[in-house]
Amino acid sequence: MKFFKPSDIVTVPCSVSHITRTGSAFAVDENEESVYIPVRLVEQAKIDIGDSLTCYCIDQSLEENQNEVSGNARYRVVRMKVEQRLNDILPGSAASDALVGGRDRDAEPRPPKAVTLEEARICINDLFIKRRAWTTAQIISEVRHAHGDMRVTDEMCARITAWIEKMYEIGTLVSCTLSRSASDDSPLVWYASEYNTFFDLINEFELED
Repeated sequence: MKFFKPSDIVTVPCSVSHITRTGSAFAVDENEESVYIPVRLVEQAKIDIGDSLTCYCIDQSLEENQNEVSGNARYRVVRMKVEQRLNDILPGSAASDALVGGRDRDAEPRPPKAVTLEEARICINDLFIKRRAWTTAQIISEVRHAHGDMRVTDEMCARITAWIEKMYEIGTLVSCTLSRSASDDSPLVWYASEYNTFFDLINEFELED
């Protein structure tokens, strides 16, 4: 057939099922109808088995459109568009990793490194050099801030609290308990390297009886 009418063209979604030795190809649509793809189009699009296509075809079930080259295929492709290549969705390909996650992304992420007691001590010593008072909660918050890419575990928080209390017991730190009012049921315990540091606090808080 050398001529066909535009009305003869039908759109057929299909997937490549076979590549012949001569370079042409056959695809199958959702109704298992055969689609013939000429060598020229196979080479242009570099299609392979499993690729999904949208084909613009001549319906060869009509007697006037039959062609010996395409054999018994229901459709003969005149133009086509590659919708999805099989290689792009096989495991290990960049497209596949983006769709379903590569092995590295599927693996359990490693938790960030935990802050050690020695790292916390160095940070806390730097805090008290600033000659200001801190509550235990503020100290832990500052340790977290100083090690933003690391974990400060609950266990480490408990160890920091115990270490601060031990420093107070041996006289390395001084302590002052302050309440916001006479009825404050939860007075704050502040720690500093020397008593003079508390004078600024006294101007803002009422000392607990």
